[in-house]
Amino acid sequence: MRYCSRLTPEIEFKWDQIEPRQGQFSFEAADAVANFARDHGKEIYGHTLLWHRSMPSWLPDHLQQTRDWSTVTGHIGRMIGRYAGVRYWDVVNEPIDTGFRDDGLRPSVFLDCFGADYITMALQAARTASPGAELLINEYGLEYDLTVERDRRYHLLRLLERLKKSGAPIGGIGLHPRHHMRIKIERNTDYRVSGSLASNLGTDACRKQLGRMCVAQIVESFVREVQSFEEAQPAIGQLSRLERLPLKVAHDEGVVVASNP
Repeated sequence: MRYCSRLTPEIEFKWDQIEPRQGQFSFEAADAVANFARDHGKEIYGHTLLWHRSMPSWLPDHLQQTRDWSTVTGHIGRMIGRYAGVRYWDVVNEPIDTGFRDDGLRPSVFLDCFGADYITMALQAARTASPGAELLINEYGLEYDLTVERDRRYHLLRLLERLKKSGAPIGGIGLHPRHHMRIKIERNTDYRVSGSLASNLGTDACRKQLGRMCVAQIVESFVREVQSFEEAQPAIGQLSRLERLPLKVAHDEGVVVASNP
């Protein structure tokens, strides 16, 4: 816990856990995580409000039959209202998937029922529920220098451009590299993505997520050949001090640089 300043629920905040049957709510697990974070002086990160893989079983048919957006806004408002102290919310998780549509949006019941504007609509609903929270779109796989991930980055950039031009209340992007706590970093990782996203679009990439990108670079330089977590403790201890301070993230010739402002 001493190396952690913020806790991210893995499944407890997801819709299928909160409302497994329509109108019947189960907050016990989510409350337990939130209370644990509070009792240990940690922040809780709001992950996530909408995700195609965490819909309750009743939701797809309901939305297909009714096209009732108030069902979605009800869930968003309910979660943000109950956990009002959360500063960062992943409003839409993993909205990009390549190879299906020209705009790169992932096929989902939200897209089918409400069109491409569902992301803007969700951000607006979250802003109504919380005027002060940072509202994010979260995406994975953006750090790899692979064809499919270059396409994913391209479509995410275009999506963020459209959102900004439309005035949607997008406050940043969430990046969750799959390898951020591994000791050996994959050689085909492209760390330029986080800097290019932030600098090209003028969005503030979330410290929790973008910090992981920077942390992964620093871990690589500190413990390039470390074989165990125990051996990595000195480096991780230094990273924890960075994580507890605001990180200034600069983009310099394609390289992400993290420093204390």
